[in-house]
Amino acid sequence: MHNFYDRVAAAQVHRETYVAVMNSALRNSGDKEYLAHQLGITPQYLSKLLNPATDTAAHTRTPGDDLAIRIAALLPLDPQVRSRLVEHMRLTWRYERHTSAPVLCFPKHPLMAHTVTDLLADIRDSLSSATSALDPAVSRKGYPLVREACRLLLKRVAPYPIQLATTQVSNAEYALEYVEACLTIADVECVLNRPDEALMHAKFARYIVETRDRDGYTSERGYFDHLAVWAVVSECMAYQHLKLYKQAYEATLDAEELAATLDSRQAYTWLQQIYLYRLRALIHRPRFPLAEVADLVKRASAAAEGIPSDLRQSCAVQIAESEALAYLQYGTPQSIRRADRMLRSAMDRLDLLAKAGPVQRTQLLRTYAKAKWKQNSLDEWRYYISWALEIALAAGLEYQVAEITCDYGLAVVGVMDDQDKPGRQISPASGGHILKGLVSIPQIVH
Repeated sequence: MHNFYDRVAAAQVHRETYVAVMNSALRNSGDKEYLAHQLGITPQYLSKLLNPATDTAAHTRTPGDDLAIRIAALLPLDPQVRSRLVEHMRLTWRYERHTSAPVLCFPKHPLMAHTVTDLLADIRDSLSSATSALDPAVSRKGYPLVREACRLLLKRVAPYPIQLATTQVSNAEYALEYVEACLTIADVECVLNRPDEALMHAKFARYIVETRDRDGYTSERGYFDHLAVWAVVSECMAYQHLKLYKQAYEATLDAEELAATLDSRQAYTWLQQIYLYRLRALIHRPRFPLAEVADLVKRASAAAEGIPSDLRQSCAVQIAESEALAYLQYGTPQSIRRADRMLRSAMDRLDLLAKAGPVQRTQLLRTYAKAKWKQNSLDEWRYYISWALEIALAAGLEYQVAEITCDYGLAVVGVMDDQDKPGRQISPASGGHILKGLVSIPQIVH
């Protein structure tokens, strides 16, 4: 994973990742004090452990192995996330104490140059299919497939050109493709409810872009700038999924500044998303002004006018859903009624959108169900939340399922029991050729 980094950078990425995961689990008042008490340490020392800054002199901000295991055991985390949290702490400890040695990782079967470009093209196609599929079974199979394909690509891109045969791939030559694979994984991990992994990959990608010479990519300047914005937006999305909204909001400010380097078409596409991410972070403040909501909606709508015409309707629905969510969060009877009207209009347009995939459909249904819940229209709430769950379960949208469960607790248990999970069939997903190509990679010779 660390072919492009020195150990200081690798340690810092792992540190920022485990700090974010811990802060996400310790969001409520009193959580940190309680954890410190359970661990037998002072709140001040825990605060030092949760500081993402590097302490290169004494390394006192990284827990040792025993403390790392005890911290992870006490946090309310999924077993996979808990195990990965300990690994992030161990890697930080290891890298920061061996900073003089380079990070060398020579794969057994480096990818050939033509394989990198072909494989990345297949990954893009399969991600597009999974994201926009009308058949949720395509998404259910496609997202894990894309994740595995990207993992194998990252493992097999060889690190140092001087020590490689001419038929093998150097990271120096394919650094941007490596970054795109990192960011693709980050997007997929958010869908599959692993924002911890998403954040790590986004931070590695951002580090690579920020430490490379932009002027050295004259012929690929647009691609370079696109990836630079994508890396920050991926960080923002991961922070949002970790419910670290302050960090997510700040990331959108960085992303907006970077978007100024893009050509107008790319800039409009990114800015529309950036403003909506900022809006979704804003509404989790204890108090937020509706004037700022209106301003962000206006900016997102203006940006949407500059994107390709076939995507505008889908963007309009996203903007309406995000604005409605803000009014629901605001919580006054008037704002809730306004949100309901907006969502009803968005629902009327949903079936007309060829580009609306399962994530967008599920998100809109979740928000409409929330409006019905706040209006105490429980029969309608059950109808729309059942519909959202049906799509999320069939498409394998683990984050959406987890959020629905978190939002409604026991109220949604009966709804989930009604889902006919055993009867669902997974149809072959387009893009299945990716892994077929990967297993043959070691046999490619020139």
